[in-house]
Amino acid sequence: MNALKINRGFFNSEEFLMCLFGLSLSTLLIGYAYSSIGFGLFFAFALRYGFIRKTSIVFKSSLLLPILLYILFLASYLWSEDKDQTLKGIQRMLVMLIIPAGFLVIPKVSSKGYHLVLKIFTRINALVALFFLAVATNNYFETRSFNVFTYHELVEILEVNAIYASLVFAVCLFYLLSLKKRTVLEIALALLFILMVILLSSKMIIGILVIGAVVLFAMRLRKKLDRKKTILFILLTAVLISVGSFALYKRLRMESRTAITEVFNKEKFGKVYYWTGSSIRLFQLRLLKEQIEEDNIILNGFGLFASKDNLR
Repeated sequence: MNALKINRGFFNSEEFLMCLFGLSLSTLLIGYAYSSIGFGLFFAFALRYGFIRKTSIVFKSSLLLPILLYILFLASYLWSEDKDQTLKGIQRMLVMLIIPAGFLVIPKVSSKGYHLVLKIFTRINALVALFFLAVATNNYFETRSFNVFTYHELVEILEVNAIYASLVFAVCLFYLLSLKKRTVLEIALALLFILMVILLSSKMIIGILVIGAVVLFAMRLRKKLDRKKTILFILLTAVLISVGSFALYKRLRMESRTAITEVFNKEKFGKVYYWTGSSIRLFQLRLLKEQIEEDNIILNGFGLFASKDNLR
């Protein structure tokens, strides 16, 4: 009987809600369906929590903004040029409504709750990173090509974008770096995430990571907190970056082949045109410019998820 009361208390606690939210966030690299189910459960238990505890709804701009954006998504159905695609988009973007709505009906989350979310998020994504490396190792023995350890090839098993995966791993790394004290396991996880970010070779993510890490370490040294451990960690990070710099160097050389004028003016590119990450982004800007000029989309666009035919 006491055990049943304890279980009921846990399922209606901040700890359980944050565990559920952390697990839901951790499925972002695994697949859309899993995260949708997880966030749906979080919303349901958040409503249950608010109803039982009789909490009052506190409106915050940080939570209202994504809700208002989702309302705009809904409104775009009225002028959408592809209503079927917009309807699918509205369903896929539902998390922008249910996540902030869930946080609106529960009290302000404690720092302990946020710590729990990030701890779960970091641990599970460490397993995902090891999975990527294991698959890449197996592919290497089959192909004898080190390319399987870099960029999109490293994460293609789950059909995710290398930059998207880099962002997830960078968030995990920043969390570990922010801890005042780190265990041996947490140091090992930080080194794993540094390795993953380097192998995935996103210039923007690496640049932000380096700047953020330098600022964080400078603050730590100034406060004289764990000076020896901080210096040791910086040295280990520098060694790992040096080891992984070859992959980044290859990416930078590849990006240097971007022909800016050609991307903005060439009419036909053919099936074997050499695209880089930078040239694709420039081409997207060109398309947007042409859509604004030719299709007059500046105020309402084509509708959510409804520009595919126009892009073709």
